[in-house]
Amino acid sequence: MLLGLTMCGAMAAQTHYEEGEVILTPYAGAVTSRMMGNENSWKVGLAGGVKVQFFLTPSFSVSIGSNYTHLGAKDQYQYYQNEKTGPYDYRLDYINTDYLAQKYFNDKFYVFAGFHVGWLVNAKSELAGLSTDIKDELHEGSCSVPVGVGFNFGKLNVNARFDYPINRLSKSTYSKELLSKKAREMQVMVTLGYNIQLL
Repeated sequence: MLLGLTMCGAMAAQTHYEEGEVILTPYAGAVTSRMMGNENSWKVGLAGGVKVQFFLTPSFSVSIGSNYTHLGAKDQYQYYQNEKTGPYDYRLDYINTDYLAQKYFNDKFYVFAGFHVGWLVNAKSELAGLSTDIKDELHEGSCSVPVGVGFNFGKLNVNARFDYPINRLSKSTYSKELLSKKAREMQVMVTLGYNIQLL
C-alpha cells in the first residue's frame, strides 16, 4: 500500500468529487483462489455484489459493501496417515461484507485497503465425480485484509484486489490432518461495476 502511494503521489490532481457525495456501485466479475499451505492450483470462480461509498473529502472516501464469492482450489492433494489422495476439486461459497477506505489521486484512479469478513454458506470437495459436503469440517467465518486499485471511466468502474487471509480454514481435527493446520484461502478478484450517484 505504501509503495502504491509513493508511486502514485505525482499523479495527484483535482478530483471531481465533493464532500458528502454518496455513490452506489453494483459490480460483477471473476475471482481466483487457492489454499495456502497445501498442494493445489488456482481455481477461477464468479463474484458479484454492491457497495456504497461515502466521500468524507474530495479525495478520500469510506465504503461498506456485500458480495458473493465462489472460492476453493483445483488439483488439491490430501495426506492422511501418510497416504496421498487426489486431485480434489474444492468449492467454497461465501457471502461477504467489506469495510474499505479509498484514497483518490484524481477522478479516475484510486487505491484502497480495509477489512473483509465472510460467511461460508456451502463447501464441497469432489473426487472422480463424487461430491462430499465438508461445511462442518471448516470454519464458518473468514477474515482477510483486502488491498487494491480502482479506475473510473465515466460511470464504469474497474476494480482489482488481493485478499490476504487472517484466519485458518480447517476447524475439525480430521480436516486439519487432510488440509494441514495452516490452510488459508487466498484470493485475487477483478470486477466491473457501474457508479450510481445517490447524493
